[in-house]
Amino acid sequence: MSMFTNQIVPMADRKYKLIPVESIRVLNSRNRDKLQFDDNIRSIESIGLLKPIVVNERKFAAEGFYELVCGEGRFLAHKSLKREKIPAEVINCDQQTALLFSLVENIARVTPNTMWFAREMKRMKDCVRISVKVATDSGSRLPLIGAQRR
Repeated sequence: MSMFTNQIVPMADRKYKLIPVESIRVLNSRNRDKLQFDDNIRSIESIGLLKPIVVNERKFAAEGFYELVCGEGRFLAHKSLKREKIPAEVINCDQQTALLFSLVENIARVTPNTMWFAREMKRMKDCVRISVKVATDSGSRLPLIGAQRR
């Protein structure tokens, strides 16, 4: 599976499973706001998980674990609640594509033109080495990204 195929996978063709929490490794960790994280834990405890995490099964057969692609906060909340399993969409892609998915999800929640956004854009560029694609996928303009990195 490649992020760059421009194909949307229909819901009926997606693979969902209950994954043991202990068989998941975080691919791209980030810091989180403690108050927001505590709110997320309370929400998951009282309402449940509304959006599955996304894991990559690429290493599962050989190494016995899934790579977490999207949903670290939800994953950590499940661990904090001592839940043994978590609902997940299971994908199979190369590490570069998984990392890009993860980074794009992280920057999707912040306002462009902030230093945090600029740092994440640079991190995406450094990790996947495709600055033009990064700018296009994030909806940003290249001159803006260049100016933020200086």
